[in-house]
Amino acid sequence: MNTQPSSFAAAPAGGSRPAPDGRRVAFAATCAAMLVFAVSAAILPAALLRAAGDLHVDAAALMRVVATQFGAFFLSTLVGGLLSDRFGKLAVLQGGCILTVAGALLWTGVHGLPAAHGAAALLGMGGGILESVGSALLADLYPRRRKLVLNLSQVAYCAGAAAGPAVMALLLPQGVSWRVFFAAEAALGTLLLALYRCAPSLPAALPSAAGLGELTRPLRDPSVLLLAAGLFGYVFAESGMGVGVNVYLQMQHHAPERWAILGITLIWSGMLVGRLICAALPERLPTDRLIAGLAVVGAVSLAAQGAAADWRVSFALFGLSGFIFSGIWPLMVALCAARQPVRSGGAVGIVVAAGALGVIAAPILVAAMLPDGRAIYLFPLLALALLGTAVAVLAACRT
Repeated sequence: MNTQPSSFAAAPAGGSRPAPDGRRVAFAATCAAMLVFAVSAAILPAALLRAAGDLHVDAAALMRVVATQFGAFFLSTLVGGLLSDRFGKLAVLQGGCILTVAGALLWTGVHGLPAAHGAAALLGMGGGILESVGSALLADLYPRRRKLVLNLSQVAYCAGAAAGPAVMALLLPQGVSWRVFFAAEAALGTLLLALYRCAPSLPAALPSAAGLGELTRPLRDPSVLLLAAGLFGYVFAESGMGVGVNVYLQMQHHAPERWAILGITLIWSGMLVGRLICAALPERLPTDRLIAGLAVVGAVSLAAQGAAADWRVSFALFGLSGFIFSGIWPLMVALCAARQPVRSGGAVGIVVAAGALGVIAAPILVAAMLPDGRAIYLFPLLALALLGTAVAVLAACRT
């Protein structure tokens, strides 16, 4: 059982680290990968009505394509992470770029739901690999600066999540086809592939003779499974907040539509600022306690929604929650990689895959809670999920 302290000091698996210039290329490539993934996840939701009209399908039917994308994301984070320990992270990341390009190109020529599901599955698989294996690669390359590099990579994700829909909101009303944005995504994926080709290689963590049992050992590690449960709780709460904020502000507090929609922007802005601050935190801080503290304070900020009597107070609380939440995801991934340096790809893949299940589950809860006057209980329930995150992380570090 791995008993490393949770303040990161482990050396990377696979021998010596590449030269500083090579590490910087890998860092830039992975930050770009987070942005590319964020944009890929944002295109269809932003263009949903226009795409549904062009494809002559119901918007609700096309929305189910989003579930296909995140289902594929879940599978690829799990399988891709395990394979990266056997074949090397850069090789798997280049495969993720190819999947992303293929999915985006397929979207440019889609004419029906079956092809749309196929394109979404390819994009989801590519995105899962880019986020999970890319994060594990950074953790390996910067074992003593994991807080810094993983938070900065997530700043890039926030930038993509905010900028992609903003550009589409500007260009779609001017008559630009939604397919153009998938073509642009394919071009970005191609550039990303070229960037990863220039990054330094690391030896695979496991020998070529490693069997299936050795490859899947992280699946049997209680600490990895506890961290996976913790990330599920966090992503469930974060996604529930992001999905529910707009409708909640309008239904529960009768907020103006413009301000309700801006609630989404406020959450992402709070996260971006918070991740910049978390990037500057000293590596010596005990990461498990830091995550648990952020989760508890975040839970309090969510539960406080039940006491907000005015939409302005509720609006401000969402921004505060985004700010508090900001460091939890990258810190949990960093903690997982630090505790599993030899199998960081597989361990991080399992943990991120559990988080993907939170993305799938959160809209189900939101849809169930918003009608019939139950909206007031939504955010206290999400707060309980965050408290579960705190408990799981502390338990994992004592296993």
